[in-house]
Amino acid sequence: MIVSLTGPECSGKTYLAINIAKAYKTTYLPEAARMYPLNEGYSFEDVCTLATKQAELIHRLNSKPGLKVVDSDMIVFEVWFLERFNKLPDNWEEIKLQGRVDLHLLCKPDIPWEADPIRENESDRDRLFQQYLRVFRKNRFIFEIIEGVKDARFSRCLEFLNKKKAAH
Repeated sequence: MIVSLTGPECSGKTYLAINIAKAYKTTYLPEAARMYPLNEGYSFEDVCTLATKQAELIHRLNSKPGLKVVDSDMIVFEVWFLERFNKLPDNWEEIKLQGRVDLHLLCKPDIPWEADPIRENESDRDRLFQQYLRVFRKNRFIFEIIEGVKDARFSRCLEFLNKKKAAH
């Protein structure tokens, strides 16, 4: 089972993904944008390359047994493409399918902003969160909204995952 932490910038995805992976002693896949940072003037094609890399890395996790934790998924890219370029790649459905995950933990941007060289949307996180909700509902993905302070967020994630693992 692959679980993804997703949501707007600076909503706690990385912190939660790392700590969930530690708690379950399992595989953690970092966000592609952190492994392959883009230049300031990045293009549509640059983001396509990054999305394809992330999808390939997620796809490789499917062959591993047990729970795997992904920091950001294809939904981050879908929102990014639509927000920045107002379009998706022609082969988007294929890329999205390759990078499919089983569960999504959607992080609400209700924690303080922390500056970071790859972040762009300090004042627009709530509107972007609504974009994520629309994408999740349109695609009928299984997701849980994660909100509150760090400890409460982390506890909520573990509670949700434990329920899903028990039902699985």
